[in-house]
Amino acid sequence: MFIDSYEVILLDQSRTFMFGVDRFGPGEDYSQTYRRIGGATLSDKSVNEAVSSIFKALLDAYENRERDNDFPAVRQAIGEVGLNISDSDIELLDDLVAEHEIGAVPDGHWSAIHRLAGSHRLGIISNIWAQPARFEHNLQNAGIFECFEHIVWSSEFGKSKPSPDLFEAALDYWNLEPHPILYVGDNPVRDVCGAKTAGMGCVWVNVASSELPDGCPNPDLVIAELPDLVSK
Repeated sequence: MFIDSYEVILLDQSRTFMFGVDRFGPGEDYSQTYRRIGGATLSDKSVNEAVSSIFKALLDAYENRERDNDFPAVRQAIGEVGLNISDSDIELLDDLVAEHEIGAVPDGHWSAIHRLAGSHRLGIISNIWAQPARFEHNLQNAGIFECFEHIVWSSEFGKSKPSPDLFEAALDYWNLEPHPILYVGDNPVRDVCGAKTAGMGCVWVNVASSELPDGCPNPDLVIAELPDLVSK
């Protein structure tokens, strides 16, 4: 099998094995999430306006490739947009953004991760905007957290894939040369370019049968979804 050539398999999270993610935009009522997670001091209007401004700041930074190595997490974005709120509400808004970032793991992807964990050491390198706690709790609820030996969350580093620093952080943990490590992700620029630049093997999860962008190196394998990897 293709994966037999590798010792470690690292996964991207969103749209690689987790879906229904990044629920942001004009149709979202963030105040409902704020109340559900314990918020009480801000008005509904204030919450919706605050999160909309945070989301815009984060999205602008994400689309500005010059910020890959200087990427704001939610708490930094709150400062950048000049929101004057209490420390407790800063923490709640960080949790709120995480709640809207996380998604669900389909059964087929759950099974694929457990099968991969039975044959390989697994890890994650994932771009996230909020702090990791709710993401890790979500993986626990999905029944896959224990499958992963190590996780690199971008918000802990102030970076965004394809920043080499995130891939280097994984290499430092695994203490291996890059070539026995396989990275699997859906984004050709952030995942394929990032992994290949780091010297890792790479699988592109190309759900939409898209073309590689100009200048992007070829992945070692292209699949339609993660469960395909256990049959290659």
